[in-house]
Parts: sequence; C-alpha cells; structure tokens
Amino acid sequence: MQNLFLGLLAVLIAFSQYMNYKFDQKFRGGDLPVIYWVTDANPARVEQIALFRSWLKKRGYQDIDLRVDVNNQGVNKTIVQGVTGVAGDCIDAGSTWFRYFYNMGIIQAVTNLEARFGYPDSGLFPSLLPDILADGKQIAFPCNLGIAGYLVNVDVFRRHGMAPPSFLMDFDAFEKHGKEFVERANVGKRRDVFYAASINQEAMRRSVGVSYFNETLTASGGNRKEFVRVLRLNYKWVYKDHLAPTAAEMASFATEYGYGGLSYQLLNKGNFGMVDTGRWAMIQMRQMANRPEWAQIVYPHGGFPNVFSTTRAAVLYAGSRQREAAIYFLGFLRSDEYNMHVVNDSDGIPPNPKFMDREEFLRPKGYTNEWAMQAACRDIANNYALPRDITPYAQYQKYSRIENLSIQSFMNDLMSAEEAVAAIDGAINEHIAGFMKVHLEMKPRFEQALARQKTIDAAKAAGKKVPLSLVDNPFLKAYYKKTGLGE
Repeated sequence: MQNLFLGLLAVLIAFSQYMNYKFDQKFRGGDLPVIYWVTDANPARVEQIALFRSWLKKRGYQDIDLRVDVNNQGVNKTIVQGVTGVAGDCIDAGSTWFRYFYNMGIIQAVTNLEARFGYPDSGLFPSLLPDILADGKQIAFPCNLGIAGYLVNVDVFRRHGMAPPSFLMDFDAFEKHGKEFVERANVGKRRDVFYAASINQEAMRRSVGVSYFNETLTASGGNRKEFVRVLRLNYKWVYKDHLAPTAAEMASFATEYGYGGLSYQLLNKGNFGMVDTGRWAMIQMRQMANRPEWAQIVYPHGGFPNVFSTTRAAVLYAGSRQREAAIYFLGFLRSDEYNMHVVNDSDGIPPNPKFMDREEFLRPKGYTNEWAMQAACRDIANNYALPRDITPYAQYQKYSRIENLSIQSFMNDLMSAEEAVAAIDGAINEHIAGFMKVHLEMKPRFEQALARQKTIDAAKAAGKKVPLSLVDNPFLKAYYKKTGLGE
C-alpha cells in the first residue's frame, strides 16, 4: 500500500511539474534562463534574489530569472521528485542529507568554481568541509554555517547579583554556577526561572570523547560508560538540580506564554538564563523591545570543549534542465556580496571565515549589546566547532529517531541509562546493516573502510596511537589530534 501511494504521488508530482515547465516554456520566450530554488519562505529570499541579479550584472554575466519554490521543500518531496526527474534546479538541504542525496544520484558534484568565478576554494569554512565534500568533490554549496552554543542573557544574571557564566566551564563549574543561579532567582516563589532552557547532551557526550560511530563510520562507537555518565548527569541537572525545565514545565510555559514563548521570548524576558542557539537568534531578538546584553558560551564539557557545526546549503539537481544557469547561483553563494549579506542579516556564520573579521560582523552598528556575543561566535567557530557525527552508510533520520526515543525513555524513567545507550548502539548497527543490503554500489568502499578499522582496532588494543590517516570520522580525528591520542 505504501509503495502504491508513493507511486501515485510521484505520478501526480511529475505531471504538475511537467505542466509548470511547459507553461514557463510558452511564456518566457526562451530569452531569459529560469531556474527554480527550492527553499523555505524566508523573507530574506527577496533580498537574496535581488542581490544575485545585481551580482550577475556587476560581473557582466547574462541575467537569470531566479524563482523561489516554497511548495516543494522537504526531504520526501526531494526524493520523489529527484528520482522522477522533476525536482527544482537548486535545492536547499541540511548536513544530514547531502551524502544520502549524492549516493542516490539525485544531486551532482560541481568542480572548478574557483577557476570559473575567482573565489578560492581555501575560502570555504574548514569545519563544514566534511559535510560538503564527497569523493574529493564539492556536492553542496553553503548558504550559511550553523554554529550554536549557549546564548546568555547577561542582564538576567546581574539582576540576581551574579556574574554571567564563563565562556568555558567544565561539568562541575556549570553545575555549581547553575545551582546558585536557580536558588537566587526563585527565592520565595514558584520556580519559573531556569539556568538553561535545555541541556545539550550531544556536545557533552563528545566532550568526553564519545562519538556515535567508530573511526571509519562503519559501526556504532557510542556504547561506552562515558555516554552513560553524560545521560545520568543530564537527568540530575533537570530533575534534581532543576538547572533546566522538565518536559512538564516546558509545557506549562507553552500554555502560559503561547507558541514561540519557549525559547527566545522567555530568554529575553528572563525566565531562562541561556538558550541553546546560535547567532541567527539575533534576527528575532532585534525585533523585541527589550535589548539586554548578550554573550555566547561553549557547552559544558568533560575535558574536550566543543560545539557541533551544521550547514544549510544549496545542492544542484542532477536532472536540472538549466544546469549552466544554476551553477551561476552556486557561484554567487561564494561571493563577497553574499557573505556580507549573511553578516549584515545575522543569519548564522558566513560561509567564508574571513568575513567574521569584518567590523560589520564584530561590531554591528546600532547593536552594541551584541558586540561581546559576536566576538564569542567568531572564537567558537574558529576554535571549537566540529561537524556532527554522520555516517554515509546509514540514513541519519532513521537511527536518530531511535536515539531520541531512547533518551526520552531514560529521562521519563522508562529505561536505565545503560539500556538507552545499548538501544542507540543497536539501532545504529542495525540501520547500517540494512542500508548496505540495499546500497550494493557502496560495498567496495565499505569493505575498504572495514579493513582500515581492523588496523585502527589493532593499534588501540596494543596501546599505540591511532593512525589519523585511516580515520574518516571528522570528530574523532580532531579529538585524537588535540588530545594526543592520534598521530
């Protein structure tokens, strides 16, 4: 039944896209290339389209009619339209999907953009390279880099007679500072002020050297006691120390303040001392009447402070009818003009790191309350950001669903921390095995990785350093290098 439904859906989508295409062919007269950008309905898209056409004109290129398609966004639509030959020319996607689309043949790599448009490949942000490169080719073209951490309302801490949290804090320092804050902030009233809106166990897990995968991304690597410790600490901070709200307390906030009040509004109001987010939060914060002083800090750590980086990028549909015109849009995303647009709009981190050194990034006019936060974002991006743990041998969304359910079950006392970690471990290995049964074209690469994993395991068993040249996992490679465990 599911296959029948997908088949009918594919036919309907293909027909509608064909009719749209014929309509365009009839009325555009063939004089102006038309490309479709499948993305979200962000108001910034209007400015970005105008900026793209201005960039074309400035460089003497042919004008291109770039049209935004907000109706066909979504992974399932991309897959169905991609395999039936009717997807948009450029498609917005996130880090967890680039490799999957590439392996399916839905998107294609584009090389030699440096030679074509003059923007050096060295200008790409180092921490996003593992996401956007496959087989040595660029398969995604960053629109912005997402680097989070805790956004801190400095005024809230001053209001309660405390200094704000430090830029770097280990688990003990975070807990001590947080317990003092919630005690001071909730004296004589119902508890409605929390140290943080949530606890990021993913960064905590990585800070003690635990990745979801092994060194070659061929199997789970997270079934370890350190992961169990992180989950227990997460539970303690929520249910015993009340540093962050429980699910029930968050639901209470939702009832009282309405949709959207669970994070930015409550952070601005002072119910949270900090929220897990990134520079993009300023887009909304600048619209609020109250403008406190902001700071940005790294997540609490167990020895290896880190944040994870993600990227929102445009990918080129392999079946694009306007491939050459679409490549100009990909080139535009590497331009100075586009990077400065991200800087001025505060929409995450610009794809080229040199733009974080600009005065407009560090000291935006009219927003002196952001200056310390902006400088901290640059520090975090340059020194603490590492890609998320993603394997090319499984679909991220499938095993991550088990991960989320397992952690929720632990937090709701439905399973132990050990059982949750074991469930995540089993889900990852199960999905890798199932993925490889379907994607036989990846078998040679997978077997080569397994052979390298045996060499790595032997070195670790002998107490030797891990050969970094054999490691595919970008997080573990950085962790081993910085901690002296690899060579």
